[in-house]
Amino acid sequence: MGIPNSHAFAGATALAWLAATACIASPRGAAAPPAQQTTVPPAPTATPPRVPMATPTPAPTLPVESLHSSTEPVRLVTSIPPAQSSFRHGQIDVAAWHFETGPSPRAQKKPRTLSETRQAWVHFLGQVHDRVHPLFADQYLRSLDALPASEPFNDKTLVVNVGFAVEQSTGELAAAYIVHASGNEEFDIAALAAFRAAFPMPVPAELASGDGRAYFEWEIHRSPEACSTYNARPYRFNPEP
Repeated sequence: MGIPNSHAFAGATALAWLAATACIASPRGAAAPPAQQTTVPPAPTATPPRVPMATPTPAPTLPVESLHSSTEPVRLVTSIPPAQSSFRHGQIDVAAWHFETGPSPRAQKKPRTLSETRQAWVHFLGQVHDRVHPLFADQYLRSLDALPASEPFNDKTLVVNVGFAVEQSTGELAAAYIVHASGNEEFDIAALAAFRAAFPMPVPAELASGDGRAYFEWEIHRSPEACSTYNARPYRFNPEP
């Protein structure tokens, strides 16, 4: 037995109802007027709701490996200050940071390959980013957006390359430095301060170099790249001879 057509069934039902009503409304003994044919319009075809396409989640970016030590001097932080809580323009504690020019923490070290630890680095650098981004991008860079476009702080070409060494055993920052400054001191220190506030945090043992520290450098941009992990560079070194 087939499934009845819904439109035909709806039409038959309507006609039966009209006929029954005509019979009831007629006087006793009077012939009921002929039932008028009523055309039942077809039910509108329902348009299925439009389901937005999900934005594909980008695959994690593997860190770029560097197999060279650095002989270029850097601006070393002489004493890492306490973490600050405010990251708006004009509230960065520039005076708390002191520097001296010296060799890079990577100088005279023998790099090791990252091949067996690349996925661990991806996870770790992602965790660092998750702490840094709300401070640097969401707070500091957003506060700069309120300034006129002609302000030096809104120069989208500003880039600072900062570096860090983290004690694997404690998760504390052991060293911080500026590899290449942007020329805007507050911008550079805002980047350092955001990473300072992200630590301490756990560091997987396999990321530590021979001296027990995990090393990485990170390019920080004024452009929408901001603190993307794409610009992070981890390092591992052999034990000192």
